[in-house]
Amino acid sequence: MELSDLLDLHALGGDFAELYDFVNAGKSCAVVALGPAERAHIATHLGRPVLYIVSDLPTQNMMYERISSFCAATAILEPKDDLLIYRKAFQRSRIASRLKVLAGIVRGEYDCVITTPQAAAEFYPAPERLLSHILKIETGGSYELTQLTDKLAEMGYSREERADEKASFSLAGDTLVIFPPDEDLPVRISFWDDEVESIKLYDPESMMTIAEKKEIEIFPCNDLLLSEKEWSAALAKARAASAKGRASSSERRESIIADLTAAGASDQGGQWLLPVYLDTRSSLAAYLPKETLVALEEDGLITEKLRLYAEEHRARVKALSEDGEALSAHEKILSDAEGLKSMIAPFVKAAFYSITSTARLFEPQRIFKLRCSPLADYTLNYKTLYSDLRNFRNGGFNVVLCMGDERTARTVCDSLNDEEILCHFEKQPSAGAAIHVTPLKLARGICYPGCKLAVIGREDIIRRSSAQASARTRAAFSVPKLGDYVVHDVHGIGRCVGIRRMTIRDAERDYIAIEYAGGAMLYVPIDQTERLSRYSGGEKAPRLSKLGGKDFEKLKESVKKSLRAMALDLVKLYAERMQSSGFKYSPDTSIQTEFEQSFEYEDTPDQTRATQEIKADMERGIVMDRLLCGDVGYGKTEVALRAVFKTVTDGKSAVILAPTTVLARQHYNTASARFAPYGLKVELLTRFQSKEEIKASLDRLATGKSLIAVATHRILGKDVRFHDLGLLVLDEEQRFGVEQKEKLKLVKKNVNVLTLSATPIPRTLNMALTGIRDISVLETPPKNRLPVQTYVTELTDALLKDAVSREIARGGQTYVLFNRVQGIERMAAKIAELVPEARIVVGHGQMDAVTLEDGLRAFYNKQANVLVCTTIIENGIDVEGANTLIVCGADKLGLAQLYQLRGRVGRRDRMAYAYFTTEPGQVLTTDAVKRLKSLMDYTELGSGFKIAMRDLEIRGAGNVLGREQHGHIEKVGYDMYCKLLQECVDELRGRSGSDVAAEVTVDLDAYLDSRYIADVDDKLKVYREISELSSREEANALLEKLARTYGKPPKELENLVTIGLIRTLACRVGVEKVNISERVGILTFADGRIYRQEGYLEALKGFEKQISVTAEDKPRIVLNKFCGGVKEKTGLAEEILTKIYILTRRFN
Repeated sequence: MELSDLLDLHALGGDFAELYDFVNAGKSCAVVALGPAERAHIATHLGRPVLYIVSDLPTQNMMYERISSFCAATAILEPKDDLLIYRKAFQRSRIASRLKVLAGIVRGEYDCVITTPQAAAEFYPAPERLLSHILKIETGGSYELTQLTDKLAEMGYSREERADEKASFSLAGDTLVIFPPDEDLPVRISFWDDEVESIKLYDPESMMTIAEKKEIEIFPCNDLLLSEKEWSAALAKARAASAKGRASSSERRESIIADLTAAGASDQGGQWLLPVYLDTRSSLAAYLPKETLVALEEDGLITEKLRLYAEEHRARVKALSEDGEALSAHEKILSDAEGLKSMIAPFVKAAFYSITSTARLFEPQRIFKLRCSPLADYTLNYKTLYSDLRNFRNGGFNVVLCMGDERTARTVCDSLNDEEILCHFEKQPSAGAAIHVTPLKLARGICYPGCKLAVIGREDIIRRSSAQASARTRAAFSVPKLGDYVVHDVHGIGRCVGIRRMTIRDAERDYIAIEYAGGAMLYVPIDQTERLSRYSGGEKAPRLSKLGGKDFEKLKESVKKSLRAMALDLVKLYAERMQSSGFKYSPDTSIQTEFEQSFEYEDTPDQTRATQEIKADMERGIVMDRLLCGDVGYGKTEVALRAVFKTVTDGKSAVILAPTTVLARQHYNTASARFAPYGLKVELLTRFQSKEEIKASLDRLATGKSLIAVATHRILGKDVRFHDLGLLVLDEEQRFGVEQKEKLKLVKKNVNVLTLSATPIPRTLNMALTGIRDISVLETPPKNRLPVQTYVTELTDALLKDAVSREIARGGQTYVLFNRVQGIERMAAKIAELVPEARIVVGHGQMDAVTLEDGLRAFYNKQANVLVCTTIIENGIDVEGANTLIVCGADKLGLAQLYQLRGRVGRRDRMAYAYFTTEPGQVLTTDAVKRLKSLMDYTELGSGFKIAMRDLEIRGAGNVLGREQHGHIEKVGYDMYCKLLQECVDELRGRSGSDVAAEVTVDLDAYLDSRYIADVDDKLKVYREISELSSREEANALLEKLARTYGKPPKELENLVTIGLIRTLACRVGVEKVNISERVGILTFADGRIYRQEGYLEALKGFEKQISVTAEDKPRIVLNKFCGGVKEKTGLAEEILTKIYILTRRFN
């Protein structure tokens, strides 16, 4: 029996069958007293396509998980962005995704679409208009490239040199690359003349083809879809409407219309004109099949939400139109409850209520009361599961456990039988009263006592852990691109200006051209690209080095001297800790497992791994000193609390030390809530506790009545005594003063220390510090965060008033970032004038610490609802109620700062808003425009996002290593800094020195033809991959990858790969020169150390007839004249070097 047969409503009989027949007779009804899983089951088994409307976004996401468990063809239709605020950039991925869902509805691709009342009541392009604007490209089809690129521009895509960002495209030769905003990967379309040869999704980082497609659909990334004639008419109507508006605000309206006129019909900002082209729009009803069932979850709530939304909309239109930010006609762009009622009128409807209620949007013809019994959450309590299963069995129930895969199903079946709960493993459930454990997939289950049926899903029993994000291995050092600042390991900082082909000794080779100070040029052979790295040292451009001077070598030696001292200290500390005798904590108990599973959110993979690493340290019996890095909201506190819990369950004390009272209060609230169910009291020690409170807390801590404290540096006082201190959690250690750090050194000697840092740390630095500093990194953001609604717009009084008032009206708080101390008080005064109900505090770095902290504390405690501040909020406090951010002068901030600032809002289940504003009328630089657009369309694969993360990581490196080391990173670049650090660490560990820099000259044409790969940046990536080859297997794999992506590699590229491999092998075994021509073939070693390498002579066995070996200060292997031509000698040289490399490495 299939699971679908078991869940069929007719098969369930009784009221379930009657409900099915009633709905399919075209009658509307209400269904009461069902839980979320049961609603999902019923709605998707009524034999009709479903539009499922819920009251808000968190419920939408929750029901998507429930419904998609029963119905794979499920989608979410998201509401539009705010249409009242005129913007210069939009989140195009959301627009394209919404249009894709709408097209899917028309085509019947979905069995269920889940949405909110706002989205259900909106106006959309007519279905036929949308379908005509979808670009379909098929393999073997003929397309004129110019027409395609024009079409993409009309659809809102921007043409770039490289399509690295979503909603962009590029054309190089016969290759068109498009990055659809609703996809995770760009698509490469190869043409032969006008015919499409191939369509391939590829990874822009590795250039590897991920999938090949026969066809692809490209959706517009704006939903205006107006012809030029309609666009001109809309502008004329807008001018006429503007002329009727308030005269005092006409200048602002005319400015917006002028911007739109200049931008053209393809610009998404034209949404502002919606009220004057509503005649081209349709309601959602036009998309729905006539047999659609409209399911309404708590339609009383839906009606109330729409009423409040409409009231807010009307008030905002009135205020904004008075200031010229909107037209009075904007009032009609929102459909209210009556509009929704009209939209759903033609369809059969089913309302779901928790309790019997009066329907607001339709009159049900019958109310069904289906008997259900929601299943308990068994993930934390297997005793309840065992008890319920026994009761089900005794009651004659048919019980089906859906475990998702065979292995898990068999394990669960064995466990239940061990508990003497008789059950059977079955690939498909059978009928009858028994317990069936199956590998079928169902997330959450249902229970219908009247039908004697209980279906239990995997997530009812096993807590879901987030799937590991695809492990995208980033190269240890970043590949430079055209125009980048680069660092040469000898000549220093220059600028990459292109690739030049030169003929040397009758062989053509490619060289990377690097420009230095004074216009001097250096040409680096492409097989030596590992000598180059992209400069990353902050957001400021570096000064170019002087070519041929000794300055850079001196600078490197100076940095290395400092690094040696730092690394030596770290190695000593690490060695001392490894030999130290700390407390050996017990392995995890059931209560530790219960505590961790009681966390209300799903663990990210990084949280799970970090927790395991920390507990492993604690169980080893050494003194732990581990750094835990991760952005605000990534779950560091939860990981730390698990370490605290493990500490106190073994009878020891734990302290969480924060640099400010605000952070201390935040940790105290979180810790108290988490530990309360286990009877653990948390003490708070800050300057805001009275002397009596502090004395009582200290007494409890000293006697062991309390084992957990959260404190500021007050805890470092001489009067503080702990009952057997076992763990110190340090939050943002770099923010403590010098005196406090000295006291911390004394405390840290004998207790486990876990240091938390809110700035990400570079992976390469983490690798370099492996073995001398224990680091855990949280890189995966939590699941199910609602997206931050992001706006790029001009800063006006109307915008300030609208955004702040709107947040206050919903009981929230607002950050206003004004990054100039001069004028910040005037900004606060302006907001107070515009929004009298605002309770405002000001915060900036030049205030004295106590005043600043008091202001932040007032904001954290919701005594203030607006914080006007500088970038001091980049790291630190997590204010739950702050869900609106307004950044003034966003064009003057770096992408890294903007990205991190946006992370300060939107960490809860409430929609957050971020406004990145510029001065009215200001002309932005090209770079500023790109930065702000990157914020709208950023993706993990986007270059803008990567640059932002690199800048953030460099700050993280400074936090971990100290201010002096951050200065060194700025001088030599981050990648060079990491190389030097790795060399110092290797020296201290007694590893062999750096590889020799080999010079390879082979008389073969070896280059990457532009007809094969046209894009210069893609070429540079291939060159870097070639320079990192270390075996023939890797070389062949690279050639195969290139063949899949670009077609069969030409012989010049094959030569290039072989020469690159020879150079790497030569460097590894100490050969400084390889010279191969028709006449000679010589491998020259840098020195005589090779003779001391065991395995060297063994490696040369078998080559006696082809080579001769000289024993000199610089030994040579000479290939004799009978070895053949250049090609044959090259192959022989590779074979010899490979064998030397393998055998010397094996023996040594």
